[in-house]
Amino acid sequence: MVKLKPLIVARNASQSVGSGFNQIDRRIHRSPYPLQASLGGVSVKGDVRRKTVNAIPVVVSPGQNNATLPGNTPVGTASFTVSYNGTSAAFSFQVVASSFGAFSVNSAGNGPGVITDANYQIYGASTSANAGDVSILWATGLGASAGDDGSAQPTSPRGIKAGIRLWGP
Repeated sequence: MVKLKPLIVARNASQSVGSGFNQIDRRIHRSPYPLQASLGGVSVKGDVRRKTVNAIPVVVSPGQNNATLPGNTPVGTASFTVSYNGTSAAFSFQVVASSFGAFSVNSAGNGPGVITDANYQIYGASTSANAGDVSILWATGLGASAGDDGSAQPTSPRGIKAGIRLWGP
């Protein structure tokens, strides 16, 4: 059974666009740059405010398919179809200019966020940063950025300055 649910998606945010395409081979496909409009036979195409948009699949597997929208995708109601070998499923969602979201350790969207040290080791209950350490908060949804058409790895979003300050003992 193909499962899809409505989403609110920021331009250039990688989001799950469906699961249950069980005929996809059991490997997880990850796309190298430059990204293509199809990956492992999966394509995601739709319409936003009368503009045709090809979402860019970045990870496809039988259990989850993630795609990103190009930064020139208009803001508004979107209608998309995920297709694989003649099987397809339609879904709708709202495209917004930005909508920050941190990745979670369990990849389910809840629980502790993914925060790593400068060597990409995840902080946990028994590890933490010390004063002066560099920490990385893994997140998405800041908005459009250069390279978000899939031709190259995206850079920081234009005009957005982000920072995190923590206070504590």
